[in-house]
Amino acid sequence: MIVFTSESGLVKVWVKLISEELDKYPKESVPNISNLRQVVWEILEPNTG
Repeated sequence: MIVFTSESGLVKVWVKLISEELDKYPKESVPNISNLRQVVWEILEPNTG
């Protein structure tokens, strides 16, 4: 099983896409693969994790 961290390249790509292009990529567009969505959401909204 793949485990993503805040240092994972794919996590960084999704955080950048959502941060810079929110109109194109809402946070719900992050694929629900392993813990990818969870890690991305925790970075984007650290107080709700």
